[in-house]
Amino acid sequence: MRKSIFVLLLLLALAAPGTDKRPLLAPVSGSPYITSSFGEYRYTHFHGGVDYSTGGEEGWPVLAVADGSVSRIKRESGGYGRALYLDLWDGRTVVYGHLIRFSRELGIEQRLKSECEKQQTSFPGDIFFDPPVPVKSGQVVAYSGQLGIGSPHLHLEVRRGDLLLDPFAEGIPAPKYSRPRIDSLYIVPRKAGATVNDSFLPFKAAFTAGAEGDYRLKDGVQIGGEADICIGVSDNMGSATYTTIPTSIKASVDGNEFFHMDLAEISLAHYKDSMHFFESFNGSGQLLLLRAKPELRISGVRGGGLPALSPGKHELEISVANRAGKSCVLRGSVLVGAGAEQTGEIEGRLLEITGAELLSTGICLKAVRSPGDGRSSVEVGGRPTAFFRSGNGTGRVELLIPSEAIGNNAEKIRSGESLLPGYFVRGPATASAGGFTLKVPSGVLARFNPDGGSVTVDAAPAGLRPLVQLSCAREGKAGALFCGNGEKFFFNYLGAKEKGIYKARKYEVLKDSAPPAWGKPLPARIRNLGEPELRISLKDGSSGIDPRSIAIYIDSKRVFPDWDSDASTVRVDILGLPKGEHTVSGSAKDRMGNKADLPLTKFFI
Repeated sequence: MRKSIFVLLLLLALAAPGTDKRPLLAPVSGSPYITSSFGEYRYTHFHGGVDYSTGGEEGWPVLAVADGSVSRIKRESGGYGRALYLDLWDGRTVVYGHLIRFSRELGIEQRLKSECEKQQTSFPGDIFFDPPVPVKSGQVVAYSGQLGIGSPHLHLEVRRGDLLLDPFAEGIPAPKYSRPRIDSLYIVPRKAGATVNDSFLPFKAAFTAGAEGDYRLKDGVQIGGEADICIGVSDNMGSATYTTIPTSIKASVDGNEFFHMDLAEISLAHYKDSMHFFESFNGSGQLLLLRAKPELRISGVRGGGLPALSPGKHELEISVANRAGKSCVLRGSVLVGAGAEQTGEIEGRLLEITGAELLSTGICLKAVRSPGDGRSSVEVGGRPTAFFRSGNGTGRVELLIPSEAIGNNAEKIRSGESLLPGYFVRGPATASAGGFTLKVPSGVLARFNPDGGSVTVDAAPAGLRPLVQLSCAREGKAGALFCGNGEKFFFNYLGAKEKGIYKARKYEVLKDSAPPAWGKPLPARIRNLGEPELRISLKDGSSGIDPRSIAIYIDSKRVFPDWDSDASTVRVDILGLPKGEHTVSGSAKDRMGNKADLPLTKFFI
């Protein structure tokens, strides 16, 4: 009797949602490789799934990974473009993104067309199916594309309620893994006065790579005070070109673990916490911080980082692994001592400030000794302030102004005759200068330097995150465009709409009065799928296209096309049009409201 009860309980447990890990099918056939892995950094969030390469092509059949039902689809101008939601029997949901067509055999494409006509928009958002559309494992539910953000690929997610799950931990077949690699290691002062190799700046440590994934840290790393460790790691999943991030990291010092990561799930409520996990320094690329900040509310990531260590030599070990069980390890020793001294002024030869760099600990002033004797001091907003001093005896000197010394107003910094360019401010604060306004969040240092119609922005802590919010209000202008290194930020002048700034750079203010430019309508076929469509180039060199303004008419009847932002192309489904001559016309606006009409044009199919 007891044995029967045990068997019954076991069967019930196996049948419970979340406990069945039966293998799922791959969403595309063949041997595609992965270009982005689960948990990678994106500007505003963690990457919540995996990306399959489709070899630069569209129209690959997208398969149901298991029995289930299609409960929802979505079409939007950005993001995933077209997305499909497949509910599995055990409560999980599989999400497919960047599709070019939904299944016509299942009636899904027809439902999208009907909803677009009903709402009179190409982008109706979420469309729910009641009842859901049942599908069998391996059945084609859609076709891959490149709508939304990115070149041709298939984005796949596995969800359970509020949780984003690693698809390869959930039974999706994984492509061939290589051994993970450690590409870089930075040791970063954590508190004001802490140093690494007698500097307040992040230090890139040198190491050697041995056989079978063994790395050895080179000697000579000296830590003064408390520090953090950031590492760059990579993996290849079926591709020699694209790198992804491994899912598991463990770090210890003197045999005591201080950090552990296993990215198996990320809550949708906290998937924007990526800003507290990833760091980036000058030329460093994307790095992982080996410390779980209190703001990082992701299960599977824990540990307070490298602890405060007693003076002397300590042994460091960092291991990295992937879902295939392949791993690598870095070992080495670090020497720990005291941090820098704090003072109010420096006697002796005068210092000439040559530059400033914003850090999480404060503002690091770079200086060299100049002829003549005297006293060197630092003023913030006209107030003398205490600072930390460090140098290596080669003539280079660093002064660190602690972040606490910076006020909440836009302030100037002076050392002797050296006046640093720009204004400095510590958040939370809102500061204005030169017609620009900078909103700085709590715990962030910022510098902005307005110069006529442009402004240079910098902020710390260093990292890949929306650092500050920038806005501008000028009289008599219709609008503005922030440009830098090919990246564009548009907002309305008069509304002073804020824009999140992710990168330290110069932003220019430009007026946009030119309308978009239409290209010639060209019939084409979707590769692999073979279905016909009409493609019309639509470009705007300034503020960019407003996709929701696009209106297209085929033979005087309004249709509702897709918007391919990466190709700057309007794509119209013309399946079902009879062979022969047809006409197309339309209009579109840019984000400034400048309108361009597409004149009535003939095309043939």
